[in-house]
Amino acid sequence: MKKTVSVLLCLMTLFTLCACGAESERPNAGTTRTVEDVLNNGMSSSAPAPESGSAQGPSSDTPSDSRYKEYDIDLTKLSSTMVYSEVYNMMSEPDEYIGKVVKVKGPFAVYEGKSRNYYACIIEDATACCAQGMEFVPAEKLAYPEDFPPLETQLTVVGVFDTYKEGDNVYCQLLNAELSYWKESPAE
Repeated sequence: MKKTVSVLLCLMTLFTLCACGAESERPNAGTTRTVEDVLNNGMSSSAPAPESGSAQGPSSDTPSDSRYKEYDIDLTKLSSTMVYSEVYNMMSEPDEYIGKVVKVKGPFAVYEGKSRNYYACIIEDATACCAQGMEFVPAEKLAYPEDFPPLETQLTVVGVFDTYKEGDNVYCQLLNAELSYWKESPAE
């Protein structure tokens, strides 16, 4: 028994030492990839595309007459884990994303503030426990609630990523945002 334990201990030590070689000796040294690298290299295209809308209302995709024909970041085609990771990166390193065209989808939410309303598309992770709202400012002058969908309506928003400061806090938003949504819940 002692001999078996000793051999296992030696093997574990040997594997640990092999993994600690110099960085230049490792085959993937210097090729650490970020989520943005994966997106830029087209890895996200392997995820299934969302189904287009239903006969009950507009498509969940951006309308064909949209000013945005291409997106720098299309969160609608990523898995929920990748979406959560990318949104986390956007919130923690916003300067890396300023000026990029971003497409998101999720339930509509609004916060009616004293001086203005804050509109958001809610992005949830795989377990729906950690939601993050992506604030957007519509491209058109819209009146709330007349020109907006009901709360929690699934919508797709495309806009230019930017930040702004209120007090000591920095917030992220999509400017000149176009939104599309189902007028009724899509048939499943």
